[in-house]
Amino acid sequence: MDERYETYLRDESRLTGRADEIVFIDSQQQLQSLMDRARRCGQPVTAQGARTGITGAAVPMGGLIANLSPMTAITNLTFDQTGYQVRLQAGVTLESLQNALQACRFDTSLLDRESLEVLEQLRRDTPHFFPPDPTEKTATIGGLFASGARGVSGLRYGDSRDWIEAITVQLASGDVWQIPRGRYLFSEKGCPLPDDGRLPISPDGPGELYAPAPGGDLIDLFAASEGMLGIVTELTVQLCAEDHEMWGVLFFFTRQELAIRFSAWVSQAMSEGPIPLSALEFFDRATLDSIAELKRYSSQMRTIPDPPYDADAAVYVEISGDDAGQVEQALTVVLDLFSQCGGREEDSAAANGRAEMERLRLFRHGAPESVNIQIDRLRLLDRSVVKMAADMCTPMDRLTDFTDMMRQTLRSSELSGCCFGHIGECHFHTNLLCKNEAEMERARELLNSWGQWAVQAGGRSVVENGVGKLKRELLAATLPPQTLDHLRAIKRALDPGGLLNTGNMLL
Repeated sequence: MDERYETYLRDESRLTGRADEIVFIDSQQQLQSLMDRARRCGQPVTAQGARTGITGAAVPMGGLIANLSPMTAITNLTFDQTGYQVRLQAGVTLESLQNALQACRFDTSLLDRESLEVLEQLRRDTPHFFPPDPTEKTATIGGLFASGARGVSGLRYGDSRDWIEAITVQLASGDVWQIPRGRYLFSEKGCPLPDDGRLPISPDGPGELYAPAPGGDLIDLFAASEGMLGIVTELTVQLCAEDHEMWGVLFFFTRQELAIRFSAWVSQAMSEGPIPLSALEFFDRATLDSIAELKRYSSQMRTIPDPPYDADAAVYVEISGDDAGQVEQALTVVLDLFSQCGGREEDSAAANGRAEMERLRLFRHGAPESVNIQIDRLRLLDRSVVKMAADMCTPMDRLTDFTDMMRQTLRSSELSGCCFGHIGECHFHTNLLCKNEAEMERARELLNSWGQWAVQAGGRSVVENGVGKLKRELLAATLPPQTLDHLRAIKRALDPGGLLNTGNMLL
């Protein structure tokens, strides 16, 4: 492939692949033509968007690259009893969609008369937004869907699939399927398909990632499947009205166990009463140090709070709703729980309203960004170094055991790493910072052991961000063999030639 396009051989995982050719897809017809050529020549096709993923899912292992980043049109707006929906191409970025919604400005040359009427209604209405909010705002909506991304507000809003009402999918066969939510549902007999075929369901039950149980939707089969089953080219996304009252508070703790206890208490209070909690995020000491280092040379990060000198961990809480009294009461409860955990008033920072809260959200977004910068520094010394990360969850009653186990085994491994993430869902992002291949092998063993611990405790070894090429061993080590066999059967049924996104997820 032309060396001018070498950047398209890698993603944020720092894994680098190879390809014969890249095609920048700007229409469904062009993608169909590319798939026809791939079938005739037996060439694999790797679908890409903005390449912001961290597992190597968009990294080609030969053949052709179908980069969908030129597909940036917003083509339709509708309104019904469920609210507003926007039809868009897969290359639209999260940032561009957010900006369009905030300003209520769209390319009206692409909209029909009914869409223009809906746009005028939206301008008069309460501001609306697309709830999934992963760290990287330049990620494409198609990429969010393909990787199962959730984001900081996943505690309240779930993951990206929960906000997708219809998709257009290009199959390896050349067929193009239009799949509206609710039309193709799984039952004990499998799932009907748009081509009048039927996809069988495993007698052993659903898989961890993309094998829906009876009652599940065909859309959810393609969610988080990383382009292995088909290439999603268009999506209809559901919008949500913004809350009138929004608060964000960042709390620092002198001991990690106090941060864990506080998080568990806040989660318990939420389950017992109407606390409108939108986010509950955790940062360990190594992550705080990493963010502080980033702040030193990033002008954008200079507005974020400085951790106290003795901070061992931090927790970010976000509360929002339309009932001002309820939000104020919830904020009082959270502040009281912080005090009960020994928290000091000077060790917290609060923000009210979306604009002010963005300053605290920058703190959360700085966690993965600062880790990636450290990985890039390590790669200057050894180009074989790639991102060694996992995102795992555990039941709430095993939360303390899980975090203690990770901290102790990380220390004994003599590896360094950062842990942060969605503690309200008992879901952590762990990044191990390796200097060479020997340390990466130790890191793989450690991550596999953590994944097995999480699964045995009743949790999951992979939650979001996909499996890609870097977590395949972790998935194979933590899923039952019959589930893996079922996932392979799904792959063969929809892509019998094995052309799409070769090397993702399954060994």
